[in-house]
Amino acid sequence: MLGLAAASLVVGGVVTVGNLARNSLGPHERYLVSFNEIDCPAPPDQTREVFLGEVQYLGVFKDKLDILDQTLPEQLRLAFSKHARVASVDKITIIPPKRIRIDLTFRRASP
Repeated sequence: MLGLAAASLVVGGVVTVGNLARNSLGPHERYLVSFNEIDCPAPPDQTREVFLGEVQYLGVFKDKLDILDQTLPEQLRLAFSKHARVASVDKITIIPPKRIRIDLTFRRASP
């Protein structure tokens, strides 16, 4: 029992040190991606730039995204889901050092 408690403390310590190290990095330019650089499809009747601008507005995002932010994938999922043309956010992939790929399924346009 004592060994299990010691192992738990060691693992908890490693996780804490890792989180502190990540947080100390802060939003350095190396880990920032422009919102308009997100790699994703656009609805058939829109340009990618206009589509991303609308999603950025809906999600209240700044122009630069910190890819080290652990909450970023969920924030992106919520913002893209709010767009009227998005039926589902299928996959979000963060590819270090500076790439974000989002796979989407779109609703049909209203006639």
